Amino acid sequence: MGTARGLSTTFLALMLLAPPVDAQPSSESVCTLPPEEQPTQLTEPVELCGVTTLRASESRVIRVTLTETVDTSRPGINPLGPGGVFEVEGEGPFTGAVLTEDVPARDGRLLIAGWLDRKPSPDPVSAAFGGPRHLNWDGTFPPGQYRLYILATGSPVTVKLKLPELEGSVDLAPTTPNLFDVRSLEPRIWEEGDRYVYSAGEDGELHTNGLLFQSIWFKTSNHVAGDHDTCYYVGPAPEPYPYFPHCNGSFLPDVSVPPGTEGYPGQTSLIRGHTPGTYGQGAWYTSLAEVSEVHTVVFWLDLD
Repeated sequence: MGTARGLSTTFLALMLLAPPVDAQPSSESVCTLPPEEQPTQLTEPVELCGVTTLRASESRVIRVTLTETVDTSRPGINPLGPGGVFEVEGEGPFTGAVLTEDVPARDGRLLIAGWLDRKPSPDPVSAAFGGPRHLNWDGTFPPGQYRLYILATGSPVTVKLKLPELEGSVDLAPTTPNLFDVRSLEPRIWEEGDRYVYSAGEDGELHTNGLLFQSIWFKTSNHVAGDHDTCYYVGPAPEPYPYFPHCNGSFLPDVSVPPGTEGYPGQTSLIRGHTPGTYGQGAWYTSLAEVSEVHTVVFWLDLD
C-alpha cells in the first residue's frame, strides 16, 4: 500500500510539472509563417514584421511589439508612399496611422502620417514627436512595446507599416476602438472693408492625452496678397469672435503672394502634449479677392 501511494504521488508530481503540449508557445515568429499558416487571431502585443498591414473602417488601435531597432527616417523621402514608412489607402477627411511607444500618457516617441482630403488631390501630413525624454529624437524606434493606430471614419482604410530591418509580413484587423473626432467645418465668409474674411472653428474633446490637428486650404483669383493661419484654444473657444484673423495670437500668419488660380495654399498644424479636456480648433483667412473655394478640417485624437 505504501509503495503504491509513493508511485502515485511521484507520477502526479511529474504530470503537474510537465506543461500541456498545446500550451507550449511556438518559437517561430508569426512574421516568417506563410499567410495560410498564420493564426486568424493573434494575442496582443502582436509582433511587428517587415510589412504589417492594418485594415479597418473605423479608428482602431492594437498593441504591438518591436523586436529590433528600426529607423523610420528617410532623408528626402516623405513617410507616406514609395520608399517611406507608411502606405495609406482610403477615403475620409483624414486617413492615416500612428505608431507610438506604449508608455504612460503616450508622451514617448511618436510618428503620425496620413492624407488630408484636399481637392484636387490629397495632401500628405506627417509629424514626429520625441517626447520630453527624447527631445532630439532622430526617428529611431528601439525594441519594446508600442501602440499602432489606424485612423478611419466609416470607409475602408488600409495601412501598411514598412520596416525593412524586420522579416516577413502579417495582416491584422484591429478590433479595439479609439476616439478619433475629425470634422470638415462649415465656413463663415463676409466682406470687411476692401477684403474678404473667412473664419471656421468648433470645440471638441480629448478624453485622454492625444493629438490636436488644424488645417485650412483655399483657392482665389490672383491678387496682391492674403494671409491665413490656424487657431486652437485650451478650453472652450472664447466668444464672440474666437476664429477671426490672428485668433488667439499663438502663431504668426502665413502670407500668400499671390495665391493664384492653380495652387491651393494653406496651412496645417499638429499639436501634442495636452491632457484631457475641451479644445477649440479652427482657422482663418483674409483675401483682397473673392474666395472661390475654402476648406477647414480639424481633429481630436485620443491615444489611450
